[in-house]
Amino acid sequence: MTRRTTLVLTAGLAVVLLWFLAGCRVADQLHNAEDPDIGLRASSAGNGSSGGDLHTGISNGKIAFIRHSDIYVMNSDGTGQTNLTRTKAGVRGCVWSPNGKKIAFVAARSAGERSLDIFVTNADGTGETNLTRTKASTEAAPSWSPDSKKITYLRGSDPSGELFTDIYVTKSNGTSQTRLIKARDTKYFEAGFESPEWSPDGEKIAFIRTTRVVPEKSAPSSVAPATGPSGLYTMNPDGTALRKLSKEISYAQSPLWSPDGKQIAFSGPEQKVYVVNANGTELRELLPNVGASYIDSYAWSPDGKEIAFSAVNYPGELDIYVLIADGTGQINLTSTRDSIEDEPSWSPDGKQLAFTRGDVGDVYDGQGVYMMDADGTGQKRLANNASSPSFAPWDGE
Repeated sequence: MTRRTTLVLTAGLAVVLLWFLAGCRVADQLHNAEDPDIGLRASSAGNGSSGGDLHTGISNGKIAFIRHSDIYVMNSDGTGQTNLTRTKAGVRGCVWSPNGKKIAFVAARSAGERSLDIFVTNADGTGETNLTRTKASTEAAPSWSPDSKKITYLRGSDPSGELFTDIYVTKSNGTSQTRLIKARDTKYFEAGFESPEWSPDGEKIAFIRTTRVVPEKSAPSSVAPATGPSGLYTMNPDGTALRKLSKEISYAQSPLWSPDGKQIAFSGPEQKVYVVNANGTELRELLPNVGASYIDSYAWSPDGKEIAFSAVNYPGELDIYVLIADGTGQINLTSTRDSIEDEPSWSPDGKQLAFTRGDVGDVYDGQGVYMMDADGTGQKRLANNASSPSFAPWDGE
C-alpha cells in the first residue's frame, strides 16, 4: 500500500527501521504514515469475518495481501492463496472496491520503467485493465467512490513520484478522465497534493495540499527542498466547493474518514494523529492519551466506536493497540518484544483484526500476515513472507 516507511524512534539514541509496507487496504479504511506516492493510505470503513464462522455476506471471506511486490488474495483462514499480479512490475498499494469485486493498484507497465500507472483487476485476477497509460507522468493513490463506479488518483509529471500536482477522477473502466484540481506554481513555492479520499456518502473528497519550499539559490550539494506547510481540504467530486479544514501545519498526510463521515483523521508532525469535524470545526489530537511516541498506522472499526492502531511500545518495536474513539480505554493487543506488529485491518463484523508481524532486525524475511480476535486473543499466522493484509468489504448482498 511497495510501502516502505522509515521510522526514526528516539530512546536515548535513534533507531531507524525500514518496514516494508506494501499497502493493501479497503477503500477509506487504513492509514499508514507513508510516502505520498504510495497513497493508500491511508481510512474508514472496516470489514471481515470471524474464524471458521464466516459471515455469509463477506465477499467470500477474502483477504488481500502483498508478497514479493505482488498482490495475493486468500481465504480468511489462510487457504487458497492466489497471486493476482504476477505479470506486473513494482506493484504498489492495492485497494478493494467498496463492493468487494475489484482491486485497484499502482504498478509499472514493465520492468525498468520509472513511471507508474493505475490498474484495476477483478478480485479473482481476471479482467486486468490499465486505467491511465501515461508515459510522461506517474499516477498513484487510487481511491474508490462508495458506489465503486469511479476512482480518484494523483498525477505528477515527475516519474519518481516525489510531487503530484494534479488530482484526477475517472470511471472505473478508465474512461472520462477529468482533472479536478491543479496546483498553481509560483517562483518560490511549488504546490502539490497527497491522498485524495472519498467520503462515505460520496459527496466530498478530502485531500492534503502541501508545498515545497524552493530556495532562490541553493548549493549544488544541498538536499532536496524540505516539505513546507500542509493543510487538509475537501472538495466536491466535480472539483468545486474547495474548503480548507485545518490550519497550516509543518506536515500532514493521508486523510481518514470516520465511517459516519462526520470526522476526518490525518497524521501530522512526529507521527501524531489529529481529527477534525467534516465542517472544519474542533481540530484536535485524536490519540492524546496514547503512551507511545509514534503512531504508524490506524483504522476505524466498522461501527466507528473504536480505533485500532500500531505504535511504539519498546524502542524500535511496534504493537497493535485498540481504544475507544474518544481516546479512552486503550489496550495493547499484542504486547510483544523483538517483534513489529503493524497495519491492522478490521473484519467487516468488527470481531477480528488482521495484521502484519515481523521480527526486529529481520523485517523482510521474517514478516507474515496474522489474525486475532478484536480482544487480542486467538492469534494465528495465515501467510508467510506477507504483509499489508486487508479484508474484502461486505457489500451487503
